[in-house]
Amino acid sequence: MNTKPPNLTYGLEDTPPFPVNVLLGFQHAALALVFIVYPLMRLAAALMGQYADSVTTGIYNGKQDISMHVDH
Repeated sequence: MNTKPPNLTYGLEDTPPFPVNVLLGFQHAALALVFIVYPLMRLAAALMGQYADSVTTGIYNGKQDISMHVDH
């Protein structure tokens, strides 16, 4: 059975064109980066304690003054 079904774009031994490989490589790298950066952000947030929400969500409420939350 050497014929590929008509609904497949690439067969088992086919090589996609170079631009497709580059695009898929960027997609793969971006996904890998997410799984590296997000846990590091969560770790940083856990170590920072009270500022965890602003680090993990990337949202900082400009009305809050960080210096007001520091215990002396």
